Amino acid sequence: MAEETSTAPVPPYMSFATLLNQVERMEREGVPSRLDRTYLVGMAGGTRNQFKMGLRSLGLINENDQVTETMVRLAKDAEGRPALLAEVLRERFPSLVNLDENATRGPPPPGPAAPSRRCSTADSADQRYSGDAPYVL
Repeated sequence: MAEETSTAPVPPYMSFATLLNQVERMEREGVPSRLDRTYLVGMAGGTRNQFKMGLRSLGLINENDQVTETMVRLAKDAEGRPALLAEVLRERFPSLVNLDENATRGPPPPGPAAPSRRCSTADSADQRYSGDAPYVL
């Protein structure tokens, strides 16, 4: 029996902050034609490879590390960036982005099984990523 292979992109596993930092850098310095280690200087090799795989999965660079038109648009249109990034995610990963009506839309309610800590993971995440609020799908 032949093994099935999926052609769907694999969701990125990278820091959202790193993605935004690099896109904002391109906005300031100009978009390079290719993302290689000379552009991603200062990024550790493993992190750099993981970042580039994430960009490929989002369709922001091709298999030769050349930036796509979508990446250029992300870098050049700061105001439209949240909407464009949401569009990319919806297009590339529709099953992950489209929540059905029974999906959890927030942190679990507190209860007896909740860990007793000063703040919840959700509170910590809210504090850490509150600057990313415009990027909510």
